[in-house]
Amino acid sequence: MFYNSNFTTFAVVKDFFLLEKLGVFNSAKMNDAVFKFKRYEDSSLEYTGLSKHKDLRVGGYDTTTPRKEFEEMK
Repeated sequence: MFYNSNFTTFAVVKDFFLLEKLGVFNSAKMNDAVFKFKRYEDSSLEYTGLSKHKDLRVGGYDTTTPRKEFEEMK
């Protein structure tokens, strides 16, 4: 269950999937946000000596991209 204390709104996973099916989310913007987060996360983990995304492909919101292409994204 998702909970947002700012709006005191509850959404269950099935509601999220319905919103997704209805096209409420902008796929390009969601992928961009996920990839940006992963770059930030990778930087933080590398600082501690960890590397979480060593896979050949990196997953976004609804797509994957080759590791090399992900590294070139800015």
